[in-house]
Amino acid sequence: VEAVVVIPFLVWSFLALFALTDVYRSQHANTTSSYTIVDALSRETEAVNAAYIEGLNNLHTQMTRARAATKMRATHVWFDGGDNRLEVRWSYGTGELPALTTGTLSQISARIPTLANGESVIVVETWMPYSPIVDYLVDDMNIYKLVVSRPRYAPTIAWAN
Repeated sequence: VEAVVVIPFLVWSFLALFALTDVYRSQHANTTSSYTIVDALSRETEAVNAAYIEGLNNLHTQMTRARAATKMRATHVWFDGGDNRLEVRWSYGTGELPALTTGTLSQISARIPTLANGESVIVVETWMPYSPIVDYLVDDMNIYKLVVSRPRYAPTIAWAN
């Protein structure tokens, strides 16, 4: 009688812990991949283009072991001290993801650190669709991460068409 009462609870607990662990693993993979991508971009001394960003998104898909297509947007932002505002130098979104403009930058501007006049940063946003292996406690979701880094070896990252 005790086994009939306890075994279903143990099975449910095991599956719930497995599901939660899988969510945290997926979030960690997305975070790690995002930092790797922004680090690669920050080290560029040559101009980047759409094919380069698409390649970084493919890397993101492989690093996260995503079961569905991932999305990524890379944006180069600089601070105009004369107008006291952030401006987009270039932006590219993979898939159907729209590029950011100076007008739409307000969506993420609160997450960009304070910059000095003329300073620039690279903003990488990643989205990874997540479907739980077991439908306990967790629903389908998009895991999102925004990472900001300064260019390392050049004052700016150029865009090549």
